[in-house]
Parts: sequence; structure tokens; C-alpha cells
Amino acid sequence: MDCEPTNTSQRADSSPSPNLSLDTIFDTLSHSYRRLILSYLSQTENDLATIDDLVTVISKHESETETRMQCTQDDTVRVALQHNHLPKLDDAGVIEFDTRSETIRYWSHPKMEKYLSIIET
Repeated sequence: MDCEPTNTSQRADSSPSPNLSLDTIFDTLSHSYRRLILSYLSQTENDLATIDDLVTVISKHESETETRMQCTQDDTVRVALQHNHLPKLDDAGVIEFDTRSETIRYWSHPKMEKYLSIIET
């Protein structure tokens, strides 16, 4: 008898790391880029984004608070995402970052989202 688990459509069920420690949550939410990334991803319908999507979101947010040349800002944001923030979120099990396709899959974590919503208010 083949006992395969049934596939559910809930994101939390397929999450690679459902039990995040408070230290991991606070460390993850400690930088504004990571908060913006998680906020954006939690609002997407299919839980997917590209690096270009995230660069646009972060650059737009930064341009509202700072005045810099847009091309320089986009390049700076892209490097920070690729080398720091996305790997950190991936290591925490909050996202899956495919470096080859430059796509990001979001894994919902209710506890993380709870603290994110508190910070955003």
C-alpha cells in the first residue's frame, strides 16, 4: 500500500521551517529591506517574485525618503539583495531563493507575519 501524504494548498504546510525562534524572527525583521521584502511577498497571490520586482519595491520606497540617481540606487539595492538579504531570508527558511532564475518563493510563517504587522503599524 502506497501511503503518500496529500498535497494541501496552504503555504504554511509546505514551509521548510515552520517553527522559527524569536531570535530568528527579530534578526530577520531587523533590516528595512527584509521587512519590505516580506511585506511585499506576503501580499502576492502566487507567493513568487523576481529580484527585479523587489528592486523596484525597495528603490521606490527609498526614493520617497532619499534623493539619489535611480540607476545607482537600483544597482546598490540589487547587490544588497543578492549578497545579503535574500540569502539571509533563505537561510532562515522564510523564502526560497533560486539564484539561477533570480526568483523568490515566499513561505508563510504566521508568527513572523504577526511581528511584521506590529512593526508596520
